[in-house]
Amino acid sequence: MKVEDPQHIVKSYSPELRLLLYFSGKAGIKQLKQERTDNEHTENNESANEDLKDIDVSGRQIQWEKIRWDHLAELMASHKLTSLVFPVLEKLKAEIPEGTYKKIKARNFQHTRRSLRQIEQTIHLQELFDEEDIPVIFSKGIVLSQELYGSPTAKNSIDIDLLMPLQYVEKAADLLRERGYHMTYPAISLTPKQTRQNYGISHHYGFHNRGKGVHLELHWNLTNPRSLLPLDFEGLYQRSGRIDLNGHQVNTLSDEDYLVYLAVHGARHQWCRLNWLLDFSTLLTLTDTEARGKAKEQMESLGLVRCHQQARLMSHLIYRVPENAGEIKTDQISKYFIEKPLKALGELKSTESLDKLRDMPYHLSLRRAPIFKFNLLFRLRTHHTNWAQIQLPDRLFFLYYPLRPLLWIWDVLKKK
Repeated sequence: MKVEDPQHIVKSYSPELRLLLYFSGKAGIKQLKQERTDNEHTENNESANEDLKDIDVSGRQIQWEKIRWDHLAELMASHKLTSLVFPVLEKLKAEIPEGTYKKIKARNFQHTRRSLRQIEQTIHLQELFDEEDIPVIFSKGIVLSQELYGSPTAKNSIDIDLLMPLQYVEKAADLLRERGYHMTYPAISLTPKQTRQNYGISHHYGFHNRGKGVHLELHWNLTNPRSLLPLDFEGLYQRSGRIDLNGHQVNTLSDEDYLVYLAVHGARHQWCRLNWLLDFSTLLTLTDTEARGKAKEQMESLGLVRCHQQARLMSHLIYRVPENAGEIKTDQISKYFIEKPLKALGELKSTESLDKLRDMPYHLSLRRAPIFKFNLLFRLRTHHTNWAQIQLPDRLFFLYYPLRPLLWIWDVLKKK
């Protein structure tokens, strides 16, 4: 497949989505390039700031009078880009309906307040786990926002994500409960048997601290199933770095591991959120050749070449990173494997609306390893949502397996 083949899909995007591609790219990637230029020489402010209205997006001129600003605002919210794009939109305030502008501004304020709460808790939790000798790595969210965009409030972070070895998870969960966190995922209290089974069919616990207004995900694996990206924690921890968060040092993934993780995470969810692709593209712009090379080698060794090539091609098609199409390889990916995420992006599909069963052929193609394909199917044998529907004692746990398809059919019928 040629790099140019899927470009027609991007050109078919709505004017509002194409405008969001431009604004988010300008706020992230182009801003970084501008800062690098400014470090080399100073330019007149008027010449440095291009006329935002005189732009061409994806080969098509924007017709400003036809822009549905309310729809653009919803796209910004859905793709978690409100706070990042808002500074760019401020320059177009006169063109935006007053009600829509106030809505965007209010959302930006709400996201900023939530990020500030997350900063306080991230610092507190890093110190807590250091005191308890629990190794932990914080990822995505405000930590990645600080690393990529120079501000922990630039990304619209939903929760705090942290990763630790499985043997520390229950102790960490108890520490969180002692500090006002309530487990929300799974939504039921697990029996010993269910707890052991859940480690294999899930990869995190969800918590909420009502008093702090903070959501948190405590991960023991990077992906579900683990065999999609089977990186051992010890290696991740040895390669991890420290990032300054309001004067405090917080553990986070290395650039190499971030590139791998963001590529696999995006592919797993069909890149249906634009912020994931912007993060990957921005990190590509920031990292050196050595880090990119190590990430590529790591993905090749894990049989994740398709995910790597898909991420690089998506980055080029949407954000022109890299600008030279000759750097992109597509020999391992099919037309279907790139058109599916491009269409999901254009259709504004959320992670919740993706059909896991219908998309199973796509998911099976993410990694070549047979163990991944087996685990992807085998983990569907039961789920904690079924345990909430019918409560069985541990000695009868095996009955959940034949009940699984019946409960699934029941859920489908209820939705209708």
